[in-house]
Formats: sequence, structure tokens, C-alpha cells
Amino acid sequence: MPTIGVIKETAAGEARVALVPHSVGQLVKDKHTLLVQAGAGLAAGFKDKEYQAAGATIVPTAAALMKTAAIVLKVQPPTAAELTLFRPKTTLVAFLSPATHRETLQA
Repeated sequence: MPTIGVIKETAAGEARVALVPHSVGQLVKDKHTLLVQAGAGLAAGFKDKEYQAAGATIVPTAAALMKTAAIVLKVQPPTAAELTLFRPKTTLVAFLSPATHRETLQA
């Protein structure tokens, strides 16, 4: 099964996280490997240790996560810097807002 990664939101004022610890636990039970960037859930009230207890591996940076994640989960569209980290054929699951983020879609 492909490795799933959750990267920390960087958009100003964004307090959501793409996956909560309970959902991580469900995916781990289904034999998925989960990577969560350190601090990804803090703004939403979830600590790294909660993700670890659910079965995720905490990685220090988005760059480290992107080296192995085949599927990346994010709430907001990726930034230009984050887009440079994506490997070919990585699947992104995020709100892209195509009318306002045309360049992101093209990338």
C-alpha cells in the first residue's frame, strides 16, 4: 500500500489539519503506513504523541515526508516551495480552489 503523508499547514490563520489521530488509527488498521510532519496537528489541538499513539511516524519536515509519501494530504493548496518537494506521480489531496490557484493546478 502507498505511504500516506500529512504535512503541516502553512497558510496564515489555518487551524485545520488534513487528518486527525482517530482517522490515522483507522488507516493503520487497514495496513496503511502514515507519516505526519511534526507539529501538523497542533493548531487543531492534536499533539504529535497522539498521532504516534495512533500508529503514525512523525517526521521533522515536509521535505523528509515527501521523500517517501506517495499520497500527500493537506487542507490548503501547497505553496510554491512545497510544490518543489513533490516527487513525480505523487497524489495530492487538498482543497485547490482552481479559480484562485491556477498556477498551483498547472504545477
